Amino acid sequence: MEKEGLKNFSGYVWICLLWGSTWLVIRIGLESLTPLFAAGIRFLIGASLIYIIMKIRSIRLQTDPLSMKLYWIMGIFSFVIPFSLVYWAEQYIASGLTAVLFAIYPFFVIIFSRIAFPTEKVDFFKVAGSILGFTGIYFIFSTEISVDISNDFWGMLAVFVSAVMQASIAVTLKKYGKHLNPLSMNFPPVLLAGVVLVITAFFWEDHTYWKF
Repeated sequence: MEKEGLKNFSGYVWICLLWGSTWLVIRIGLESLTPLFAAGIRFLIGASLIYIIMKIRSIRLQTDPLSMKLYWIMGIFSFVIPFSLVYWAEQYIASGLTAVLFAIYPFFVIIFSRIAFPTEKVDFFKVAGSILGFTGIYFIFSTEISVDISNDFWGMLAVFVSAVMQASIAVTLKKYGKHLNPLSMNFPPVLLAGVVLVITAFFWEDHTYWKF
C-alpha cells in the first residue's frame, strides 16, 4: 500500500511540474517558432515518445470503429483546435494569465459530467478541490496578471474556449473511451495533431521566423 501511495504521489508531482510549466514553455518556444509549428513539433515529439513506450510495453493500438472515431474527435477537438488557440493567444497575453484562465477547466469538467452522467453526484470535495486549485494558480501567477480588455480580449477568449473544449472531450472519453489504454488512446490523436499542425504551419505561417 505504501509503495502504491508513493507511486501515485510521485506521478502527481510529475504532472504538476510538467503541466504547470507548460504555459511558460509555450511562451519561450514562441520566441523562436510560430504558434502552429511550435505546437506541431511538440506533438510529433510527444507521439514518438508514446510510440516507443507502447513498443517497449507491447501495447497494441486499438482499431475498433468506436476507438477510431474517438481518436479523430480527440485529435481535432482536444489537440489541434485547443492548442492552436492557446499557442496563438500566448503571443498576446502573459503565460500567467493563460494559466489562470485555463484553470477553469475542472469546473467545466464538473458541468459536462453532470450532463453526461446525470446520476453521478458532484460531492463537496470535487468542488472544493477545483476551487482550491484555481485559487492556488491565481495566487501563484497573481503578479503576472494585468488585464487590458481592449488588447487582451481575443487572447483571453481563445484560452477560455480551449479550456471548455478540452473539458468536453475529457468527459466524452470518460463516457465512451473506458476500453482504451491510456497510451494507445493518446498516440493517434497526438500524431494526427502533429502532422496537421506542421503541414498547416508550412502553408499559413512565416517560415523566416523559425529559428532552430
